[in-house]
Amino acid sequence: MRAAFRYVEPISSIIQQLKYRGAGALAAALADLLTAHPPAWERAPDLIVPVPLHPQRERERGYNQAMLLGSQIGARWQLPLAPTAVRRTRYTMPQVSLDGAARQENVGGAFVAGPGAVAGRSVLIVDDVYTTGATLAAVTEALRAAGAPWVAGYCVARTG
Repeated sequence: MRAAFRYVEPISSIIQQLKYRGAGALAAALADLLTAHPPAWERAPDLIVPVPLHPQRERERGYNQAMLLGSQIGARWQLPLAPTAVRRTRYTMPQVSLDGAARQENVGGAFVAGPGAVAGRSVLIVDDVYTTGATLAAVTEALRAAGAPWVAGYCVARTG
């Protein structure tokens, strides 16, 4: 897992605007920052998988911020986006109010991946914030179960 920034000002406010205030256009500017100096990956990713939102949450928000980021990053790195490769199978509480153990329990088993999209492929998961790693771990588990031999995560920022 790599993150481009620490979750401190001004990045934290920019992410909050992207995530909660309808500022989806910020995804392009963040992608510019994320792709300007890419991390060195152990393997070159074959495709990008954004962390999925539950359909109800996506309807409430109007978009998935990880999808917007993933799309912009994929365009810059010329990597395909696989937005339906992983789906969230159940509605979960927002992670922001939970501690580490509760976060893991909250998202454990909440994702499933389709092997048709990821089997034998190196996958880069994209999300906005890395806190405890519970969400990325749960998505990674689903991708590995579907046959992805290599999975890495790339987030805008990490806490701590």
